[in-house]
Amino acid sequence: MKKITGILIILAVMAFAGITASAAPGDVQDYIRVGVSDSSIGASYNASSSLGFAIYEYNGGNAVLKKNFEDMDSLTVKVDSNFINIYDPENPDSVPIYSYDNTTRYFVGSADLEDGIISFSGKSYRGGVMLYKSGSSAVKLVNVINLEKYLYGVLPKEMSSSYPIEALKAQAVAARSYAMGNINRHGSLGYDVCNTQCCQVYGGVASEVAKCSSAVNETEGMVAYYNGQPVSCYYSANNGGYIESSKDIWGTEVGYLQGKVDEYNPPYNWSVTFTTEKLSSILKSAGYSVGTVTGVNILEKTEGGSVTSLEFVGTDGRTVIGKGKIRSLLGSSTVKSLKFTISKSSLSTDAVPPKAYVRSVSGSATEKILSGLSVIDKNGNVVILGSGTAVAQGSSSVTTIKGESASEGTDEIDGIEISGKGYGHCVGMSQMGAKAMAEGGFKYDQILKYYYTGITIK
Repeated sequence: MKKITGILIILAVMAFAGITASAAPGDVQDYIRVGVSDSSIGASYNASSSLGFAIYEYNGGNAVLKKNFEDMDSLTVKVDSNFINIYDPENPDSVPIYSYDNTTRYFVGSADLEDGIISFSGKSYRGGVMLYKSGSSAVKLVNVINLEKYLYGVLPKEMSSSYPIEALKAQAVAARSYAMGNINRHGSLGYDVCNTQCCQVYGGVASEVAKCSSAVNETEGMVAYYNGQPVSCYYSANNGGYIESSKDIWGTEVGYLQGKVDEYNPPYNWSVTFTTEKLSSILKSAGYSVGTVTGVNILEKTEGGSVTSLEFVGTDGRTVIGKGKIRSLLGSSTVKSLKFTISKSSLSTDAVPPKAYVRSVSGSATEKILSGLSVIDKNGNVVILGSGTAVAQGSSSVTTIKGESASEGTDEIDGIEISGKGYGHCVGMSQMGAKAMAEGGFKYDQILKYYYTGITIK
């Protein structure tokens, strides 16, 4: 390790006391904060960098140089309740050589912030690492990184490097555009995007693949715009043959996320079986009190075939699950998309639920859905009707409810089989469709304009 001189300690104290240090600040543009992990308070981190270190202040996408430690190739970083403390690793229990406030403003990085790599507790990151205490015990670890270099760690996690280069270039522009459109998405947590499927999967230096990095470099700075604004280029693995609109899936109309048949998307089929016991347990754990499941009904679908309303009928009642919760309830890696049908033995639940005709004494009739209505049986008990429930006719002096079965059903089932197609939310670009288009000779911009209506790329 190369030693620093005592004067650097003095400069560090002066810099954070409001006195300008001798090192001249410099601005570096276009950085993004990526949340990567949490740890316990008081954790100690060993850092190394062959290009030396520096302290930076993060300010709205810019990283402002505060102090150089370019003569050091290793550091120890510790977090306490109020400060981030930096130590000479050969004397980690001595007085810190540098300290700064426990905020989301400052971070330690490579002296070459754009191209340098630092190792932080055994993991390698480009750019720098921001640490800060969050709550009573958690410490957030945020990778502050040049946007283009961030994409190096995204592409191999989001699209197979075996795909044609034009598909990878389309993915690079989509990922870059998504990042630009989601700056500060997790601002309350101190970073812009996370490293999971909530945003985009990011694996850091360890996940980088040369072919994917080339796709990033060949599209450097290229972003998709709609009406002059960067767009959130949503994408999924396979759309099942139909590009869903954002309005149908998420309830919000977005001009560039329109629905249409996808003529390039290859087939992707899957199926899964749930026993009655499993379904009943899933619903109970999620807080739905329907008892033992006796039936499952698809109530609504989009034009593209995505289920937007799913009914579970049980011995103690019924519940209807909306499109935003179906996959999370049943498991998003198990039920791979909302484009599915349901079947099991004599149970056919992919049909219109039974109807009821409510007739008053005057003779007028109103058609209603039978499932979910409450009636009083001959013993005076209140019954919530389910699929196939028989209803006795009352006297002529009260309203009559007569059930009419519009689908096959059974009051007891062993389980259901869900058969589906596609993988993901099916909005925006299909990655398998992009692969097929690239194999067919389409360029990356043509692929993007096919999946995102009315965009420009520049």
